Amino acid sequence: KAEVQAALQDLLMSDRQRVSRREPVRGKEETPADVAFATLVAVYPEAFMYTRDPWPSVAAATRELFRIRNQVTTKHAADKVLKFENADGETLAQEVVDYIDSPERDWQPAFFPLVKKVRIICPAAAAHVHPHVVLVDAPGVQDANAARGNVVKKLLEDAQSVVIVSNIKRAATERVAQEMLSERFRRQLLMDGHYGRLAFVASCTDELTLSELKRNLKLKKDVSKETAAALRNASAKEKITTDCFAGLRRIEIQSEQRSQSTDEEFRRRGIAPAVFTTSARDYQKLSGLLDMAVDGQPQVWSTLRDTEIPDFRRWIHAQGQKAQLDALQKAEDLLASACRKLQEQGHLETVPSWDPSSIFGTLKKIKESQAEIMRTLLTQKLMSAVGVGQTTAAEEGARNMSARCEPQGRGGLHWCTFKATCRREGEWREDFNELLADPLNRRIAVEWDRVLNQLLPDHVDTLLSRIVQEMWKLQSELSLPLQPFQDAEELVKRHGPKIKSNLQRQQMEVSRRIKETIKQLMTPSYRQAAAVSGTGTDVKQKTIIRDQVTIRGAVMFRKASDFLDGELDNLMRCLEQSLEALVESLASVLKASMQRMAAVGLERQALRELQQACSAAVSEALLKSEERQRRRNALDYSAAEAEVAGKPQPTGNSQAPSSKEAIPNEYFCPISQEVMLDPVTTSDGHTYDRKSIEEWLRTNDTSPNTGLTLSSKTLIPNHNLRKLIQEQVQAAGSQVPQDSLEMELEAMMSNMEPTAEAPPEGEDPDQDAEEESE
Repeated sequence: KAEVQAALQDLLMSDRQRVSRREPVRGKEETPADVAFATLVAVYPEAFMYTRDPWPSVAAATRELFRIRNQVTTKHAADKVLKFENADGETLAQEVVDYIDSPERDWQPAFFPLVKKVRIICPAAAAHVHPHVVLVDAPGVQDANAARGNVVKKLLEDAQSVVIVSNIKRAATERVAQEMLSERFRRQLLMDGHYGRLAFVASCTDELTLSELKRNLKLKKDVSKETAAALRNASAKEKITTDCFAGLRRIEIQSEQRSQSTDEEFRRRGIAPAVFTTSARDYQKLSGLLDMAVDGQPQVWSTLRDTEIPDFRRWIHAQGQKAQLDALQKAEDLLASACRKLQEQGHLETVPSWDPSSIFGTLKKIKESQAEIMRTLLTQKLMSAVGVGQTTAAEEGARNMSARCEPQGRGGLHWCTFKATCRREGEWREDFNELLADPLNRRIAVEWDRVLNQLLPDHVDTLLSRIVQEMWKLQSELSLPLQPFQDAEELVKRHGPKIKSNLQRQQMEVSRRIKETIKQLMTPSYRQAAAVSGTGTDVKQKTIIRDQVTIRGAVMFRKASDFLDGELDNLMRCLEQSLEALVESLASVLKASMQRMAAVGLERQALRELQQACSAAVSEALLKSEERQRRRNALDYSAAEAEVAGKPQPTGNSQAPSSKEAIPNEYFCPISQEVMLDPVTTSDGHTYDRKSIEEWLRTNDTSPNTGLTLSSKTLIPNHNLRKLIQEQVQAAGSQVPQDSLEMELEAMMSNMEPTAEAPPEGEDPDQDAEEESE
């Protein structure tokens, strides 16, 4: 009903009372009245077929429209969600198409204006993607249908990855990444910490004019079509990546940073985009989905791999695989903790003479000192940037809106478009609230990313590391049993990622409240401007908005800045509360574990009976856990490999070194002096290759680097370092490490398979192995 009334408001006649039924006069640009008329005619054609007389009021028009009963309104009234099911994809498409396409005949009711979302569910195997992946085709946030546009905005906020798709002809031009990704959306990705989850797809690589391509790329005359297309793909990937980094540097300049990051610094932070150049048509022909006898031979590519559809599919699959692997690892850690508790040997004859509250007091002091550092960082770096940015934002926001408030002849908005935007509280094709919030966001974007996405999470990691070190120090000094402290350390490992995840989610919500705060402060002026009617409407409504942003703009932005300061302070309080709860939980876990180990009498007997009953199951679980861990490592490696493969490597005139000298020293294991295949971190913070450190720890309980006793033999995978190593190995062209990586993966995969029986006579065992590997 609200959407219908908004559309009727756009059809109001000059007296601002009657509602027109006549089609608006078409101009050079589509107006709100054009959209409103087309939408209402599509759903309620009966109201416009037989008469052109206007409705006396919006209320009268609403009553008449809602009395109409046709196949669309009847179906919509009966069920707001339509469900279709069919095992055949083509048949299912035919059943759905009538609801999302325009009707074939004039004056036939249509469903498409009512459709907000189409959700398609199919077997993961049929789509060749991970079952946890949800692909969303978002047409754009500036949709004429405001409800549909809001759905897209919400999806973009919740998305884990964003893929920008464009034709290769456009992608091969300059500044493509800048055109495909707006500055505002680029800045929001940076503030959300999601820039590293961005991918570009340049499609239709089979469409080319060879002579034109040779001329543009300055190729020799005898170059084949496939070679020329491959060179264009490489050029497009390089331009997209370069433009993506250039856009980030523009954000840094707008934030008045003294120096800008280099491409290599962006890559080290993991924010280089994945880029794919694909050909769906040639892929369908090569894979047999299209009949080449009817549709012709592939235009350019000769193999499926050359179309890059398989690589893009692997990248999408990896996005879902990573989330599932993280969940599996958490479950594996919980299982290992339960098994250790059930394997506890003996018990303490007496309760140790130590007060659990003492560890709570010590850990609380560490938390408070580190939290104070984080609060100071937030205040001095980010909140000061907000305070400085509010003055600039007020001045620039006033200039931006003043230009829109000029008469149409001098570059201002059409009066009808301006009124439609005010009536929607500043949100329509051009969002006035985002326009006003942009200057402040530009000023703080880089500091926001640096403080909330980099420094604060690092300080949380530092705090958690100090807490673990302090616990093990206490255990060593008092000669307390290991098990309670292992339980406490596992609790830190489980809750640490949750704390950082909550921090990121909260800061994302706060960053979006900048615009919402501006909207709230502007809403009274929007309503006042929307209520203007009669002679001079254009000048009057624009004067109201101009006065709000020029005369009262400084006050408005100061309120927005104060609100943002309060939200950031609240974010910090929530972080401190989470850390406080973790410290309390650690003290409780230590106390409960010590009490369990000191159990006597019936309690101890019950524990022994439980251990005996579960003994066989625990042994079997631990045996299978080791095998599952190897499989998980192999899958984790393949997911990381798929991500790295999608990111174009930097090119240059100088030949890249092909020896170990091209790889930083930090990527070599201190024990084996070889490039680390599976880097893991020990309890003292040093990193080694898993194979080497596991072999060391079988006979030692000290650190290979320092010689000091390790508080725990727990090894923590260093996923970020492993990705960096893989990228560096590819960039350096080092053959030895790369071969080692492939051999290690093959070994993992072979260990995952059960022992195969001898193949029947006449069958090729290598062929079966190849199919299973694929």
